[in-house]
Amino acid sequence: MRPSNKFSKTIAATAGLATTAGLAVAAVCATPASAGTQVTPAGDSVTGTLVGNLVVNVGSFQGTCTISSVSGKIPASPSNVSDGAITVPLGTPTVSNCSINAPLENLTVQVSGNWAITGQYGSPINGYLTIPQNGVYASISGLVSCTGNAAPAGAVTLPGIWTNGTDSVNNPSKVSVVNGTVPVAVSGGGLCPGNTGFASVSATYAVKDTTNPSAPVVIGPYDSTPTTTTTPPSCTTTTTAPPTTTTVPPTTTTAPTTTVVPPTTTTSSGGGTGSAGSLPFLGPLFGSLSGGSAPAAAGPMLTGSCTTSTTTVPTTTVPPTTTTIPTTIQTYPTMTRGSLS
Repeated sequence: MRPSNKFSKTIAATAGLATTAGLAVAAVCATPASAGTQVTPAGDSVTGTLVGNLVVNVGSFQGTCTISSVSGKIPASPSNVSDGAITVPLGTPTVSNCSINAPLENLTVQVSGNWAITGQYGSPINGYLTIPQNGVYASISGLVSCTGNAAPAGAVTLPGIWTNGTDSVNNPSKVSVVNGTVPVAVSGGGLCPGNTGFASVSATYAVKDTTNPSAPVVIGPYDSTPTTTTTPPSCTTTTTAPPTTTTVPPTTTTAPTTTVVPPTTTTSSGGGTGSAGSLPFLGPLFGSLSGGSAPAAAGPMLTGSCTTSTTTVPTTTVPPTTTTIPTTIQTYPTMTRGSLS
């Protein structure tokens, strides 16, 4: 029994999709970026290994591949960060150990060209696998022989979801491609599919850092906003010293004051004018002149007396200057003028 034309189409599409799915691994390197995208560790080599099965569906037929891997390298700094998307170049993926659910048919997949992933950080983190034009060649052999090329009209991008892990050994990061659609061009005999078909691909790949296995491959945000450092204007501090109060000690000025008291004249009278009694010291003189003895003193001898007058000048004190004015009293003797009897 010869396989139907529909079956041939399924084989060709499956081959193309199988390879495409393998390349979807590259999407692992993609990084989403709202404000920006960053893939780390920068410059490290990575591999994507199929987890479970790669499943390709075309109509009612299904192709399954159990082995697939892809390798690449994270761009070195600063190329591992971007304001928008980041492209991670990949080598050529491999897809093998594929089968189809049609009896007596074999499926072979070959991959070629330079593959790449482009990603941007977001929620969820989205990675996009870019398959170059004619990047997958598939053939079926058995009762029917057909060939097919994936992405015959140009590069195709498959969407994927990225999940960051904690390390590259026990919990690596993963990328999942769900129902990625790839166009396929088929050629062959009359039982082969038509000129154009489509296939959907679903697969999950673990992405590991082979340079540093203890580190996970992480797609994270990158803040590309330039940092502006504002230098505050210099401040000048003016220190005002408290007012200084100078206390001048009081000055004592002593001004000598001389008070002149005019002389006081006291006149005393006694006997006759010019008499010897009033001037007893003249008696002997007259006695000697008259040849007789001097008469006895007619009366007491006048005694001169001195009167002392003291004048006190008040002192006025003007704060904070205290002036002490000493008073000097000059005393003149009192002259007593007598009369001769």
